[in-house]
Amino acid sequence: MTAAVVVALVAALAAMAVIGKPPAKLAALLVALLLIPSTLLFPGAPSGVITASRVVEVAAAVGIGRSLRRGDRQSAPAPPVLFVLLVYLGVTAVTGVALADSRTDTVPAAYLWLDQAEQPLLLVFGLFLGRRLRATTVLRAVAGVTAAAAGIGVVEAITGGSWARLLFRAEPGQLSTSFAGPLELRAGATRVRGAAEFALAYGWVMTALAALLIVAVATMHLHKRRTATTVTTLVLAAAIATVYLTRTRTALAGLIVVAVVEIVRLQARRPFLVAVTAVAAGAALLVIGPSLLNHLSPAVDRGSIDVRVERLPDVLGHHASRPTRRVDRDRGDG
Repeated sequence: MTAAVVVALVAALAAMAVIGKPPAKLAALLVALLLIPSTLLFPGAPSGVITASRVVEVAAAVGIGRSLRRGDRQSAPAPPVLFVLLVYLGVTAVTGVALADSRTDTVPAAYLWLDQAEQPLLLVFGLFLGRRLRATTVLRAVAGVTAAAAGIGVVEAITGGSWARLLFRAEPGQLSTSFAGPLELRAGATRVRGAAEFALAYGWVMTALAALLIVAVATMHLHKRRTATTVTTLVLAAAIATVYLTRTRTALAGLIVVAVVEIVRLQARRPFLVAVTAVAAGAALLVIGPSLLNHLSPAVDRGSIDVRVERLPDVLGHHASRPTRRVDRDRGDG
Protein backbone atom coordinates (compact mmCIF):
# COMPACT_ATOMS: atom_id res chain seq x y z
CA MET A 1 0.00 0.00 0.00
CA THR A 2 1.44 3.36 -0.99
CA ALA A 3 1.96 6.32 1.32
CA ALA A 4 -0.62 8.30 -0.65
CA VAL A 5 -3.31 5.71 0.10
CA VAL A 6 -2.53 5.76 3.82
CA VAL A 7 -2.55 9.56 3.85
CA ALA A 8 -5.92 9.60 2.08
CA LEU A 9 -7.36 7.05 4.53
CA VAL A 10 -6.16 8.95 7.59
CA ALA A 11 -7.31 12.26 6.12
CA ALA A 12 -10.81 10.85 5.52
CA LEU A 13 -11.00 9.53 9.09
CA ALA A 14 -9.71 12.83 10.47
CA ALA A 15 -12.33 14.75 8.50
CA MET A 16 -15.05 12.49 9.88
CA ALA A 17 -13.74 13.08 13.40
CA VAL A 18 -13.65 16.87 13.00
CA ILE A 19 -16.79 17.76 11.07
CA GLY A 20 -18.86 14.58 11.28
CA LYS A 21 -21.79 14.00 13.59
CA PRO A 22 -21.25 11.90 16.76
CA PRO A 23 -21.87 8.56 14.95
CA ALA A 24 -19.26 9.48 12.34
CA LYS A 25 -16.79 10.55 15.04
CA LEU A 26 -17.27 7.24 16.84
CA ALA A 27 -16.83 5.24 13.64
CA ALA A 28 -13.62 7.14 12.77
CA LEU A 29 -12.13 6.46 16.20
CA LEU A 30 -13.07 2.77 16.11
CA VAL A 31 -11.49 2.33 12.67
CA ALA A 32 -8.32 4.14 13.76
CA LEU A 33 -8.01 2.03 16.91
CA LEU A 34 -9.00 -1.39 15.61
CA LEU A 35 -7.99 -1.46 11.94
CA ILE A 36 -4.77 0.59 11.91
CA PRO A 37 -1.60 -0.61 13.72
CA SER A 38 -0.95 1.67 16.68
CA THR A 39 2.72 2.22 15.78
CA LEU A 40 2.19 3.04 12.09
CA LEU A 41 3.71 6.48 11.57
CA PHE A 42 1.87 9.04 9.52
CA PRO A 43 3.77 9.14 6.21
CA GLY A 44 6.33 11.92 6.28
CA ALA A 45 5.89 12.58 10.01
CA PRO A 46 8.94 14.33 11.53
CA SER A 47 8.56 12.52 14.86
CA GLY A 48 7.92 8.98 16.04
CA VAL A 49 5.09 10.34 18.20
CA ILE A 50 2.94 11.24 15.21
CA THR A 51 1.26 7.98 14.34
CA ALA A 52 -1.69 7.56 11.99
CA SER A 53 -4.01 6.67 14.89
CA ARG A 54 -2.96 9.73 16.89
CA VAL A 55 -3.69 12.01 13.96
CA VAL A 56 -7.29 10.77 14.07
CA GLU A 57 -7.38 11.11 17.87
CA VAL A 58 -6.23 14.73 17.66
CA ALA A 59 -8.86 15.34 15.00
CA ALA A 60 -11.49 13.84 17.32
CA ALA A 61 -10.34 16.19 20.09
CA VAL A 62 -10.76 19.13 17.71
CA GLY A 63 -14.19 17.90 16.68
CA ILE A 64 -15.32 17.47 20.28
CA GLY A 65 -13.95 20.93 21.08
CA ARG A 66 -16.03 22.38 18.23
CA SER A 67 -19.11 20.67 19.62
CA LEU A 68 -18.47 22.12 23.09
CA ARG A 69 -18.04 25.63 21.65
CA ARG A 70 -21.42 25.29 19.97
CA GLY A 71 -22.98 24.68 23.38
CA ASP A 72 -23.16 20.88 23.35
CA ARG A 73 -22.41 20.44 27.04
CA GLN A 74 -24.35 17.63 28.63
CA SER A 75 -23.26 17.53 32.26
CA ALA A 76 -22.60 14.12 33.77
CA PRO A 77 -20.26 12.91 36.52
CA ALA A 78 -16.92 11.52 35.42
CA PRO A 79 -16.37 7.85 36.29
CA PRO A 80 -14.03 7.18 39.26
CA VAL A 81 -11.69 5.15 37.05
CA LEU A 82 -10.82 8.34 35.13
CA PHE A 83 -9.47 9.98 38.29
CA VAL A 84 -7.53 6.82 39.14
CA LEU A 85 -5.93 6.84 35.70
CA LEU A 86 -5.00 10.52 36.00
CA VAL A 87 -3.38 9.96 39.39
CA TYR A 88 -1.49 6.96 38.02
CA LEU A 89 -0.24 9.01 35.06
CA GLY A 90 0.90 11.80 37.35
CA VAL A 91 2.82 9.43 39.61
CA THR A 92 4.47 7.56 36.73
CA ALA A 93 5.40 10.82 34.98
CA VAL A 94 7.36 11.85 38.07
CA THR A 95 8.81 8.52 39.23
CA GLY A 96 9.27 6.85 35.85
CA VAL A 97 10.32 9.75 33.63
CA ALA A 98 11.24 12.94 35.49
CA LEU A 99 13.11 11.13 38.30
CA ALA A 100 14.20 8.11 36.31
CA ASP A 101 17.53 6.45 37.04
CA SER A 102 20.48 8.10 35.29
CA ARG A 103 21.02 4.92 33.27
CA THR A 104 17.50 5.11 31.86
CA ASP A 105 16.91 6.59 28.43
CA THR A 106 14.10 9.05 29.08
CA VAL A 107 13.00 9.20 25.43
CA PRO A 108 11.58 5.65 25.22
CA ALA A 109 10.32 6.06 28.79
CA ALA A 110 8.38 9.16 27.72
CA TYR A 111 7.04 7.30 24.68
CA LEU A 112 5.74 4.53 26.93
CA TRP A 113 4.15 7.09 29.24
CA LEU A 114 2.46 8.74 26.25
CA ASP A 115 1.03 5.36 25.19
CA GLN A 116 -0.68 5.05 28.55
CA ALA A 117 -1.76 8.69 28.60
CA GLU A 118 -3.91 7.95 25.56
CA GLN A 119 -6.14 5.67 27.61
CA PRO A 120 -7.91 8.32 29.74
CA LEU A 121 -8.12 10.53 26.65
CA LEU A 122 -9.94 7.80 24.74
CA LEU A 123 -12.14 7.17 27.77
CA VAL A 124 -13.18 10.83 27.69
CA PHE A 125 -13.90 10.57 23.96
CA GLY A 126 -15.98 7.46 24.52
CA LEU A 127 -17.98 9.06 27.33
CA PHE A 128 -18.63 12.21 25.31
CA LEU A 129 -19.87 10.32 22.28
CA GLY A 130 -21.61 7.52 24.14
CA ARG A 131 -23.74 9.95 26.15
CA ARG A 132 -24.95 11.59 22.96
CA LEU A 133 -25.83 8.44 21.07
CA ARG A 134 -28.45 5.78 21.49
CA ALA A 135 -27.20 2.38 22.61
CA THR A 136 -28.30 0.81 19.33
CA THR A 137 -26.26 3.36 17.36
CA VAL A 138 -23.13 2.57 19.36
CA LEU A 139 -23.68 -1.15 18.96
CA ARG A 140 -24.16 -0.79 15.21
CA ALA A 141 -20.87 1.08 14.94
CA VAL A 142 -19.11 -1.61 16.96
CA ALA A 143 -20.68 -4.32 14.81
CA GLY A 144 -19.59 -2.62 11.59
CA VAL A 145 -15.96 -2.22 12.63
CA THR A 146 -15.93 -5.75 14.10
CA ALA A 147 -17.14 -7.09 10.77
CA ALA A 148 -14.23 -5.34 9.04
CA ALA A 149 -11.73 -6.64 11.63
CA ALA A 150 -13.07 -10.18 11.31
CA GLY A 151 -13.00 -9.93 7.52
CA ILE A 152 -9.34 -8.94 7.67
CA GLY A 153 -8.61 -11.99 9.81
CA VAL A 154 -10.41 -14.33 7.42
CA VAL A 155 -8.53 -12.90 4.43
CA GLU A 156 -5.24 -13.32 6.31
CA ALA A 157 -6.09 -16.96 7.00
CA ILE A 158 -6.85 -17.58 3.33
CA THR A 159 -3.94 -15.68 1.79
CA GLY A 160 -1.31 -16.00 4.52
CA GLY A 161 -0.51 -12.31 4.09
CA SER A 162 -0.45 -9.74 6.90
CA TRP A 163 -2.79 -6.74 6.83
CA ALA A 164 -0.47 -4.76 9.09
CA ARG A 165 2.52 -5.45 6.85
CA LEU A 166 0.52 -4.20 3.88
CA LEU A 167 -0.08 -0.89 5.67
CA PHE A 168 3.53 -0.62 6.80
CA ARG A 169 4.69 -0.65 3.18
CA ALA A 170 3.77 3.02 3.26
CA GLU A 171 6.64 3.46 5.77
CA PRO A 172 9.44 1.13 4.57
CA GLY A 173 11.59 2.10 7.53
CA GLN A 174 9.16 0.31 9.85
CA LEU A 175 9.01 -2.98 7.93
CA SER A 176 11.56 -4.50 10.31
CA THR A 177 9.35 -3.93 13.38
CA SER A 178 7.32 -6.69 15.04
CA PHE A 179 4.03 -5.13 13.90
CA ALA A 180 5.09 -5.47 10.26
CA GLY A 181 6.47 -8.99 10.47
CA PRO A 182 4.99 -11.97 8.61
CA LEU A 183 2.19 -13.99 10.18
CA GLU A 184 3.27 -16.66 12.63
CA LEU A 185 2.43 -20.34 12.47
CA ARG A 186 1.25 -22.76 15.15
CA ALA A 187 1.26 -26.46 14.35
CA GLY A 188 1.49 -25.54 10.68
CA ALA A 189 -1.59 -23.28 10.75
CA THR A 190 -1.50 -19.53 10.12
CA ARG A 191 -2.18 -17.31 13.13
CA VAL A 192 -4.08 -14.22 12.02
CA ARG A 193 -3.47 -10.94 13.85
CA GLY A 194 -5.20 -8.10 11.97
CA ALA A 195 -3.80 -4.72 13.01
CA ALA A 196 -2.38 -6.05 16.29
CA GLU A 197 1.27 -6.71 17.07
CA PHE A 198 0.70 -10.40 17.67
CA ALA A 199 -2.07 -12.99 17.46
CA LEU A 200 -2.70 -13.11 21.22
CA ALA A 201 -3.57 -9.38 21.33
CA TYR A 202 -5.82 -9.69 18.30
CA GLY A 203 -7.58 -12.70 19.81
CA TRP A 204 -8.38 -10.88 23.04
CA VAL A 205 -9.56 -7.76 21.21
CA MET A 206 -11.96 -9.89 19.17
CA THR A 207 -13.10 -11.63 22.37
CA ALA A 208 -13.95 -8.25 23.92
CA LEU A 209 -15.81 -7.23 20.76
CA ALA A 210 -17.69 -10.54 20.76
CA ALA A 211 -18.94 -9.74 24.28
CA LEU A 212 -20.37 -6.45 22.99
CA LEU A 213 -21.93 -8.22 20.03
CA ILE A 214 -23.76 -10.64 22.30
CA VAL A 215 -25.35 -7.60 23.94
CA ALA A 216 -26.04 -6.15 20.49
CA VAL A 217 -27.84 -9.30 19.34
CA ALA A 218 -29.98 -9.31 22.49
CA THR A 219 -30.74 -5.59 22.10
CA MET A 220 -31.72 -5.89 18.44
CA HIS A 221 -33.89 -8.90 19.23
CA LEU A 222 -35.56 -7.02 22.09
CA HIS A 223 -36.45 -4.19 19.72
CA LYS A 224 -37.76 -6.77 17.21
CA ARG A 225 -35.37 -5.70 14.47
CA ARG A 226 -35.09 -8.97 12.60
CA THR A 227 -32.72 -7.86 9.85
CA ALA A 228 -30.37 -6.15 12.31
CA THR A 229 -30.50 -9.18 14.59
CA THR A 230 -29.61 -11.53 11.75
CA VAL A 231 -26.75 -9.36 10.50
CA THR A 232 -25.33 -8.84 13.99
CA THR A 233 -25.53 -12.58 14.66
CA LEU A 234 -23.51 -13.24 11.51
CA VAL A 235 -20.91 -10.67 12.59
CA LEU A 236 -20.75 -12.36 16.01
CA ALA A 237 -20.16 -15.72 14.33
CA ALA A 238 -17.38 -14.16 12.24
CA ALA A 239 -15.77 -12.68 15.36
CA ILE A 240 -15.85 -16.07 17.10
CA ALA A 241 -14.34 -17.73 14.04
CA THR A 242 -11.59 -15.11 13.97
CA VAL A 243 -10.70 -15.81 17.61
CA TYR A 244 -10.26 -19.44 16.63
CA LEU A 245 -8.10 -18.47 13.65
CA THR A 246 -5.67 -16.69 15.97
CA ARG A 247 -4.82 -20.17 17.34
CA THR A 248 -4.67 -18.61 20.80
CA ARG A 249 -5.53 -20.88 23.72
CA THR A 250 -6.29 -18.23 26.35
CA ALA A 251 -8.44 -16.05 24.09
CA LEU A 252 -10.57 -19.00 23.00
CA ALA A 253 -11.04 -20.11 26.62
CA GLY A 254 -11.85 -16.51 27.57
CA LEU A 255 -14.40 -16.33 24.78
CA ILE A 256 -16.23 -19.36 26.20
CA VAL A 257 -16.29 -17.80 29.68
CA VAL A 258 -17.47 -14.45 28.32
CA ALA A 259 -20.26 -16.11 26.35
CA VAL A 260 -21.53 -18.00 29.40
CA VAL A 261 -21.40 -14.92 31.65
CA GLU A 262 -23.13 -12.70 29.11
CA ILE A 263 -25.89 -15.21 28.42
CA VAL A 264 -26.49 -15.76 32.14
CA ARG A 265 -26.62 -12.00 32.72
CA LEU A 266 -29.04 -11.42 29.87
CA GLN A 267 -31.29 -14.27 30.98
CA ALA A 268 -31.25 -13.59 34.71
CA ARG A 269 -34.58 -15.32 35.26
CA ARG A 270 -33.21 -18.70 34.20
CA PRO A 271 -29.44 -18.54 34.81
CA PHE A 272 -28.95 -22.19 35.74
CA LEU A 273 -30.76 -23.50 32.69
CA VAL A 274 -28.89 -21.14 30.39
CA ALA A 275 -25.53 -22.00 31.96
CA VAL A 276 -26.16 -25.73 31.60
CA THR A 277 -27.24 -25.22 28.00
CA ALA A 278 -24.09 -23.23 27.22
CA VAL A 279 -21.83 -25.85 28.80
CA ALA A 280 -23.65 -28.61 26.93
CA ALA A 281 -23.24 -26.70 23.67
CA GLY A 282 -19.54 -26.25 24.34
CA ALA A 283 -19.13 -29.95 25.10
CA ALA A 284 -20.96 -30.81 21.88
CA LEU A 285 -18.58 -28.60 19.92
CA LEU A 286 -15.60 -30.36 21.43
CA VAL A 287 -17.06 -33.75 20.52
CA ILE A 288 -18.06 -32.73 17.02
CA GLY A 289 -14.85 -30.85 16.30
CA PRO A 290 -11.83 -32.76 17.71
CA SER A 291 -9.58 -30.08 16.23
CA LEU A 292 -10.77 -27.76 18.99
CA LEU A 293 -9.25 -30.07 21.60
CA ASN A 294 -6.00 -30.02 19.70
CA HIS A 295 -6.24 -26.24 19.50
CA LEU A 296 -6.47 -25.95 23.31
CA SER A 297 -3.84 -28.58 24.04
CA PRO A 298 -0.64 -27.33 25.75
CA ALA A 299 1.27 -29.86 23.66
CA VAL A 300 0.74 -27.68 20.58
CA ASP A 301 3.56 -25.13 20.24
CA ARG A 302 4.96 -26.02 23.63
CA GLY A 303 7.78 -23.56 23.07
CA SER A 304 5.54 -20.54 23.70
CA ILE A 305 4.76 -21.89 27.18
CA ASP A 306 8.37 -22.81 27.91
CA VAL A 307 9.55 -19.32 27.01
CA ARG A 308 7.19 -17.78 29.56
CA VAL A 309 8.28 -20.23 32.25
CA GLU A 310 11.95 -19.51 31.55
CA ARG A 311 11.37 -15.79 32.02
CA LEU A 312 9.96 -16.15 35.55
CA PRO A 313 13.30 -16.48 37.40
CA ASP A 314 14.67 -13.38 35.68
CA VAL A 315 11.54 -11.32 36.38
CA LEU A 316 11.21 -12.44 40.00
CA GLY A 317 14.95 -12.15 40.61
CA HIS A 318 14.99 -8.60 39.24
CA HIS A 319 12.45 -7.41 41.80
CA ALA A 320 13.76 -9.56 44.65
CA SER A 321 17.19 -7.95 44.37
CA ARG A 322 15.70 -4.43 44.52
CA PRO A 323 12.50 -4.73 46.57
CA THR A 324 12.33 -1.06 47.62
CA ARG A 325 13.40 0.57 44.34
CA ARG A 326 11.07 1.89 41.72
CA VAL A 327 10.85 0.24 38.31
CA ASP A 328 11.80 2.78 35.66
CA ARG A 329 9.51 3.15 32.68
CA ASP A 330 12.04 1.77 30.24
CA ARG A 331 11.89 -1.56 28.45
CA GLY A 332 15.54 -2.06 29.11
CA ASP A 333 15.24 -1.69 32.91
CA GLY A 334 12.36 -3.72 34.25
